[in-house]
Amino acid sequence: GNASGADIVVVMDMESPEEIARVNAAVPPERTIFLNCRPGQLYNVGTDNFAGGCMAIETLYAAGHRHIGIISRDTECRDSFFYRRYCGAISSTERHPDLKLYNYPLPRLAGYCDERDGDQVAELLLTNHPAITAIFAFTDILALGVYNYCNRNSRRIPEEISVIGFDDKEFSPVLYPALTSIREDSEAISSAIVRIMAGIVSGNSAPCQLQCLPTLVARDSVSVIQPKEFSA
Repeated sequence: GNASGADIVVVMDMESPEEIARVNAAVPPERTIFLNCRPGQLYNVGTDNFAGGCMAIETLYAAGHRHIGIISRDTECRDSFFYRRYCGAISSTERHPDLKLYNYPLPRLAGYCDERDGDQVAELLLTNHPAITAIFAFTDILALGVYNYCNRNSRRIPEEISVIGFDDKEFSPVLYPALTSIREDSEAISSAIVRIMAGIVSGNSAPCQLQCLPTLVARDSVSVIQPKEFSA
């Protein structure tokens, strides 16, 4: 729609430069706040997805997991926050030479990236890479699909497969076992947006590039294992 008459516009999850250019053509950049969008705008607030992806893998590594499956999405879009989440995850391999990641990327246009996709990808990962002992799903919805697959095929969580999601959805603590997930700092993000809005209205705003650190919510879906030792 036409937002040119709005005092302030908040834009969410916009990734491509072309989309952002269309927004900037309709609304002055000094009245637009970008939330979880491509970095580099005048006012850009969001989650540090690189840190979140790294946090998930490091948590699994610390629990002894050395073969980890990843169900990612939208990684072909280098401007997306999902791609930054992926970069954070694979950065762990630079610190841990014994770590092996098996990534299955869901493309942007492949359905809804919902629990059905998570179910199907879990089957592909665990069938083709039997050494996997843990899966990091890029959303809790995809993690729910991993649960579906494991329950249907008698793969116990977390005894056989540990699972970490992202978003800390309302259903995460009521799954059985309760899902370990990465939680975005919604309070810090919303507070930053309010501060920027107040600055715009008062005429005292300053450019803001804020990436809020997420936190790991540890529950029952990750088990500690002893990595296998290989003889020389």
